[in-house]
Amino acid sequence: MIACLVSYALLLLTTGIFGLPERAILQGLGVPALDHPFMDLRGVAAWCEAFRHGKDPSISPTWIVIPGYHDQPNFLMNYSPLVLGFGWLGLLPGAIIRWGIVSGMIFFASVWVLAGKCTLGRAFLWTLLICSPDAVLVVERGNLDIFLFVFLVGALELREHPPFDSALILVGALFKFFPIVALLAPWGKAGRHLKISAGIAAMLFLLFLFLLRSRIVSIGASLSGQCHSAFGCAVPADLLVLAGFPATVAGVPLHLFFKVVAILLLLLSFGTGLFLNRRRWKPSITGRSLYAFFLGAPVMGLLFLIGNQMDYKWIFLLFIIPAVLEMIDGESKPMVRIAIVWLCGMTIYSWWTFFSDEGSIRNALLKQSVMWVVMISGAFLAGVLWRERRLS
Repeated sequence: MIACLVSYALLLLTTGIFGLPERAILQGLGVPALDHPFMDLRGVAAWCEAFRHGKDPSISPTWIVIPGYHDQPNFLMNYSPLVLGFGWLGLLPGAIIRWGIVSGMIFFASVWVLAGKCTLGRAFLWTLLICSPDAVLVVERGNLDIFLFVFLVGALELREHPPFDSALILVGALFKFFPIVALLAPWGKAGRHLKISAGIAAMLFLLFLFLLRSRIVSIGASLSGQCHSAFGCAVPADLLVLAGFPATVAGVPLHLFFKVVAILLLLLSFGTGLFLNRRRWKPSITGRSLYAFFLGAPVMGLLFLIGNQMDYKWIFLLFIIPAVLEMIDGESKPMVRIAIVWLCGMTIYSWWTFFSDEGSIRNALLKQSVMWVVMISGAFLAGVLWRERRLS
């Protein structure tokens, strides 16, 4: 709750209601804030407004309306067309501030639910994470990932009531696709009915993709190019090219090289964890924490591999925290060390821009190396926990 209150104060700063230079304050705290708050929400509102007037925002240019300022050009719609349904719920240019504040409150409340009951020390850790620049960034931008996060928290709370957990995951996937891999959480649990509900959700998603097949390429093209305030296996390649390195070495594209290396390292790390679990590493993790882990870990693994992602998608790592904290309390010293490495790496990455900028290629590459450590150690933990998920 303390974390929610502190973060909500930062949210209010982004609205300017205190009369303070919110952009300068947030940037001073390491948040890469834009000139105006909730710009992602403004972009979606512009799409909804255009759709109301009979235009297709995926092919027709739209403009972001900011009272008192010149209109700004908006991106072509690179989301599922279902996001236009937010217009029917009132997401229009005149309601941005209200939507931004409410979505921020919902996000913080969802983190509170995810954290559950915890000690004072763990409450401090959650406060540290939710007040990090990466967590504040998702609120400052008003990105729809907030709602995907809420859907996954809802699936966690409904894990004992299939098919509602799979249905919530499917709803999130119909908006932005990538949450579909979170179906590994209900699929992995024991019980035929759980697998049936997860399987039906997966088939409905594939049918949706088939109906949307003409737009998939254009949506996928939007996942590249961003290399600051971003993570992903291709980001180091973009940074090196930006520094003057050739985009192709010995006939091999640099992006392809890093993606292949990332896939191999994650598979090797996952396989190592799976092997050690069979031998002697048997972590004792509660069913709730295991379910949360396999909601977040597949999502982050997919995001890391498919393209360059804005740092606010870091919030999906929060689902892994409960299981990691239980591992740290465990008796296996090697397991404790790896869990601590993951937690330290995740925390360092989230606060990186508070202590250091990305102005130099060196700093930017060091930041990316921290995320690679997080992803590789996370894949190892997933391997160790893979067999345990059936017992949850």
